Amino acid sequence: MRKLFLPLISILIAKMAFAQTVVSLQTVNPLPAALNESSGLVYIGNGIMVSHNDGGPDNALYLIDTFANLVNTVYLNNVSNLDWEEVCTDDSGNVYIGDFGNNFNNRTDLRIIKIPNPSLAINDTLDGEFIYFNYNDQAQFPPPDSLLNYDCEAFIWKDDSLFLFTKNRTMPFDGYSRCYTLPDDSGTYFATYNNKFYCGPGPKEAYWITGSTIDFASGEVVLLSSGRCWLFRNYAANDFFGGNTTELDLQNFSQKEGVATTGSRLIFFSDEKIFGFGGNLYKTDLNAIVASNNELIAAQPIFVYSNGNSITIPELEIDLPAHLSLIDVNGKLIRLELITQWPLSFNISNLSPGLYMMRISSASAVQNFKFIK
Repeated sequence: MRKLFLPLISILIAKMAFAQTVVSLQTVNPLPAALNESSGLVYIGNGIMVSHNDGGPDNALYLIDTFANLVNTVYLNNVSNLDWEEVCTDDSGNVYIGDFGNNFNNRTDLRIIKIPNPSLAINDTLDGEFIYFNYNDQAQFPPPDSLLNYDCEAFIWKDDSLFLFTKNRTMPFDGYSRCYTLPDDSGTYFATYNNKFYCGPGPKEAYWITGSTIDFASGEVVLLSSGRCWLFRNYAANDFFGGNTTELDLQNFSQKEGVATTGSRLIFFSDEKIFGFGGNLYKTDLNAIVASNNELIAAQPIFVYSNGNSITIPELEIDLPAHLSLIDVNGKLIRLELITQWPLSFNISNLSPGLYMMRISSASAVQNFKFIK
């Protein structure tokens, strides 16, 4: 590809001001009494969602409607609940249960249970198939405190693959959730590292990832934490972090671990009941938020200067320090740097010609843009 030597490039930056986009949650109803530790949530169609309790003797899936009424309970015959943390579905109706809770990052028996659509269960029981895995870059069980990022409470299905998003327990907390990929068929695998997303500076309980969902029609992905979530859209292929990102303040801090979409940006949340608090189903509509965010994006032309060997970015409305992530067209993270001052001069002389995405993120904001060398 021919190099482009442009003295001045006007690039549209997708800007999302974190902690400034507020969402109003509506409490729908308390969850059924049997579902007191709702640790995952997924919509399976016909007005029905599936949830389950956290690790323990309860090997049941609870089918509820969108008003939190218990519709049915389905039991898994050949499966125990070591530490169920999440549930998702594919476009054929199969359901996947993530038995991958790993608080101490020392499990070597991580697995995902695959079952048919539980609404079709005969005699309210099902048998599961197993997807066993370890993380391809984990060498110690447990790893050092600074690498405690192999717990997981969130995954989605897309394009015949499962995408896992880690719950960060690093000490000190470095703020990143890591994305890994697995096949969706039974077997034993290594989960392959793809990319990572900077959620925030801490405390970890406010920024670690506890749930996820995807809208198959739009491709929009939501990652959840206790009091906030992130909406990812307009990305290429499966590079979820390479498009537009919006952080949403839910104004409701609780042990939220379930998130599901019924489509058209209608999002449901569930939380565990702790000391008499929580244990509810909530909902919100993100359409107005996305419309207002689109207006913000359209109004943000940024000028980036290039001499062919480097690019210079003027001062942006991002608090320092910040992180710069450089991602290639295949979604691979190829460089990560700390930004401590403006303007930013970034060396691109050693890059191969092509299209790249640059992400600049801090505790308060994130900006994404693309450039061509």
